Amino acid sequence: MYDLVGHLNSGAPSRKHRNDYAQLLEVATPADDLRIIRTSKPANLRYRAGQSAKLELSGVRRRYSFASIPNDEWLEFFVELRPGGKFSEQLRDAKPGVELRVDGVKGKLSLQEGARYHLMVATVTGLSPLLSLLRDHWTSETSTEQRFIVLQGASYRNEFGYAPVLAELAHKHSGELLYLPTVSRPDAEENRGWDGATGRVEQWVDPVIDSLELRPTNTAIYACGQPDMVQAVKARYEAGGFVVRTEPYD
Repeated sequence: MYDLVGHLNSGAPSRKHRNDYAQLLEVATPADDLRIIRTSKPANLRYRAGQSAKLELSGVRRRYSFASIPNDEWLEFFVELRPGGKFSEQLRDAKPGVELRVDGVKGKLSLQEGARYHLMVATVTGLSPLLSLLRDHWTSETSTEQRFIVLQGASYRNEFGYAPVLAELAHKHSGELLYLPTVSRPDAEENRGWDGATGRVEQWVDPVIDSLELRPTNTAIYACGQPDMVQAVKARYEAGGFVVRTEPYD
């Protein structure tokens, strides 16, 4: 099992549960308010890359996108904890062995058929369904003419919890994946030493389109995460003729 962010806590082996229950196996904490969790996979659960499910802890339910893919023997989610949130406060200190209900799979996000370029725009945990699509693409394809550009925005550098995973994918699929993380608060103490891109993630879409000469005829755009960003990207680039795919939540 690969190391998600270098400090996962291993859980006990999964037990058999009711059909829609899973056991928390591993937890990573890339930032105080972020968790990458891995759970066992209920025997009857079926989903497609890009979809989401409802997780339930003690009767509190919230919807999250899968970061894992259907071929995995586990489920994986990238979760933002909201101060005072009923689900968040339970998950904040959850340890391996805790049981969660997983059901309500839904979603239609998928790779645009016929597109050569896939420009993915995400903020923090909005990366999850896009990562699932990427991982799933390369389970069946080793080399293709398709190219993927992933732009991810965050306030602080430690919010890029999947940066090592994306770096590994970019290395393994050289020339097929470009990953550009950008911080919107470069002067914050938490970003000391950051020498990467800066600014809001949507500000990087035009420069990428121009530099790679992307066109509506060969490119699909995907936007997931902070609602204002998603709406802005969708409105601007649909008006320019691009197909823009998003992932709405309940």
